[in-house]
Amino acid sequence: MPRESTEAGPTIREGFPYLHVRGAAAAIDFYKSVFGAEELVRVPGTSGRIGHAELRFGPMMLLLADEYPELGVRGPLAYGGTGTSTRSNHH
Repeated sequence: MPRESTEAGPTIREGFPYLHVRGAAAAIDFYKSVFGAEELVRVPGTSGRIGHAELRFGPMMLLLADEYPELGVRGPLAYGGTGTSTRSNHH
């Protein structure tokens, strides 16, 4: 089970990708079931949202949280999709 924190704020690990997504709990479940990620930390936020989570994929870490539009924190869906792709757009 992940460590759940209710402290004022977790110590955020630096140097790892940090995703802001709509539906962080569903994203965590997806990463765990599809990629075998290990959930290390989950910090509940306001309104049932996740304020911070840490996942381990073997040697790699990924940090993520729900969107908090009222704080200017938005995920890719707020901008119409993602800013990444799996193929080059250069021809």
